[in-house]
Amino acid sequence: MTGYEEQLEEIINTNLELDEKRKDEIIAMIEELLPPDAKIILLSHTGSRAFGWSWYNYDFDIHGIYKRTNYWDFVHLGRSYYDINLYELAHIIDMDIPRKHSDVLMNMLNPFYLDDDFPFDDFIKVTIPSFLDIRPIIQQIERFKFDLLPRSALHAYRLILVPLYLLLKGKPKLNVFIIAKELSLELRGLILCRNRYIAEHIGEEKKYLEQEEVQDILRELYRLLDYYRQVVREKQKEFEDKDLASVFKEKIISIYYD
Repeated sequence: MTGYEEQLEEIINTNLELDEKRKDEIIAMIEELLPPDAKIILLSHTGSRAFGWSWYNYDFDIHGIYKRTNYWDFVHLGRSYYDINLYELAHIIDMDIPRKHSDVLMNMLNPFYLDDDFPFDDFIKVTIPSFLDIRPIIQQIERFKFDLLPRSALHAYRLILVPLYLLLKGKPKLNVFIIAKELSLELRGLILCRNRYIAEHIGEEKKYLEQEEVQDILRELYRLLDYYRQVVREKQKEFEDKDLASVFKEKIISIYYD
């Protein structure tokens, strides 16, 4: 095993996921926040912990979907260790899916709670066209070139790797290090950025990136982006002239509103 592989395994084995106790706490908090007649549809663990580059003392990011007509489209609950963002179901099917709000949809792809009637497999398929536009990736790379922060680079990796895995495997995964391993991608810059991002917790002296390191990371990101472009070109035809958003909306209406 090479030094890179050892580091990758060490990061992957750092358990930052939700345990059952925390899941129950989150569900209870959300039930307390929402009106009694609201229905929780989906709760997903996302953010830096789910993406794999966090540390044990970082908070838990939760995004989710609920159904409750004549109520807020979006609600936020912030409590110690929890940052919870919830979207009303109609907002998802009327706005986020048809308008291809990729970041909103990506955050829903790691559910730990699902309503029994929610067609999650169909939801995965209908989100895929949202990830065929590479402009958000380019914008994030440009942001990294401006601020030179490891966190900005990590989000650039995320915006490529999560949809890349979805396109290649047909199923979602948010942990970018597991994705790199399963896709046999050697991404040394990804590990470097993670280590600098949590430097104070792992005994790393440097918190910031040297200019030469920034250039190496940019080269790695652009190589990865070229590969993603290739995969998008191959998959694009599968989704041309298909109105998946309308079909999914009709299905959701038949399940939750009829």
